[in-house]
Amino acid sequence: MINRRSFLKAATGSVLAAPTLDFLRTFLYQHDKPFLETVYCGRDNHLTKLYLNNGYGEGEYRVLLETPSFEPPDFNMTYAEFAEEYLYGWEELTEIFANDADEETPPPRGSDTVDADWAFEHWWPNHSPDAEAFDFLDALDLGLFNSSHEACEGWIEFTNGVCPGNDSRFVDVDALGASLLQRRLIERGHAVQVLLAQ
Repeated sequence: MINRRSFLKAATGSVLAAPTLDFLRTFLYQHDKPFLETVYCGRDNHLTKLYLNNGYGEGEYRVLLETPSFEPPDFNMTYAEFAEEYLYGWEELTEIFANDADEETPPPRGSDTVDADWAFEHWWPNHSPDAEAFDFLDALDLGLFNSSHEACEGWIEFTNGVCPGNDSRFVDVDALGASLLQRRLIERGHAVQVLLAQ
């Protein structure tokens, strides 16, 4: 389900004093990129990073958590290590094989090297950087306003399942929405830096 929401209505009634919407629009026009304020670490010195990857279209960005790219791990590990790292332990892995494997294929041993294609298929929906960004942002109260699909600027879009059979989860923003996302994270006291992926 796709849910596009708008920052603009919320921004005009917030403490958005510096930078103003006019400043953000002018910066975008002059530099062809969003203005992203610098965030300083909190008391625990931990700063979460959200990267804006523009591989999907001009002026729109996919949000990634803690990495600027979509590169998956190399999965050079055993099934036991995969279950520990990316699943809820060995029990979930055995359930997956009980449901997915044909009857002639025995389940793997924990010490067997994981099949990379199988690992990617089970890693992607929950551990890809865009799925993790979805979970991270969805858990925050950003004070967004529901808006129609026709919102033309200052939007953020949460997609939870593209279509039946595709359970991808990700967050997209437009360029102005990226600036407003950073502003809103600062206003709400989150130690989160939004960055352009290079």
